[in-house]
Amino acid sequence: MAKICCSFLLMAAILKGLEAVGSNCNIMQNCEPFSPLKKLNHQLPSSESELNSVCPEITQYAQCLMEEAGNCTRHDLFERTANLPDSVAVLFNLQDLILQTCNESSPLYRGYLAGIKCFTSLLNETDLQQHRYDGLEEYDAYRETRAYLNERREPDERQCMATASAVAKFSHQLQQTCGEETKDIFLRLLKRLRTLLRNYSKCTIFHVTTLRTKFMAFLNEFDRNEQRRSIFSAVFKVM
Repeated sequence: MAKICCSFLLMAAILKGLEAVGSNCNIMQNCEPFSPLKKLNHQLPSSESELNSVCPEITQYAQCLMEEAGNCTRHDLFERTANLPDSVAVLFNLQDLILQTCNESSPLYRGYLAGIKCFTSLLNETDLQQHRYDGLEEYDAYRETRAYLNERREPDERQCMATASAVAKFSHQLQQTCGEETKDIFLRLLKRLRTLLRNYSKCTIFHVTTLRTKFMAFLNEFDRNEQRRSIFSAVFKVM
């Protein structure tokens, strides 16, 4: 879970887990000479000088991945993202996020530098797995309120809820500890890479829609914490 929390960690997670887009492609292997991952050692740049130092390499790497994906899928990567295979769409969005993060005049660049130290400190102190366990318990409580309907239980929906809960709880902590802007940047990043988030958490659009409506109705009835309800609602919108 920790690897999907910010743009550079997101990139590491995607590139480590992404299989070739197409049976004859080896995108990661072909771009390995440009990879900055060893230099980064999967650590987030925590200062302006560190970020500026790694941006040229990370941008070149992203460009290589896009070109290789384009060669492999025979798609024009400047077409609408919705028309691309999911894995290529993730790369498309990732490249755009990297360019924004490395653009000194962009809000994302400034927001990243303003919040990164607080973000990484909080991430290191947070037990995300416990947040997932809490989410499973909360989902079970929600299902108990609907037991009279005899609905078929969905194991994947339960896992989807566990991830949504972990993201929501961490987002709540981010807002309280690092401020509204850092929390908003975190959620915007996840929204741009929602395909990866859904695959990771076994979420389908149907699961997300169900949680967005029925589970939120449960929260609105039984949870008096308005800020918490608001964050859950925001998380379901980015999933």
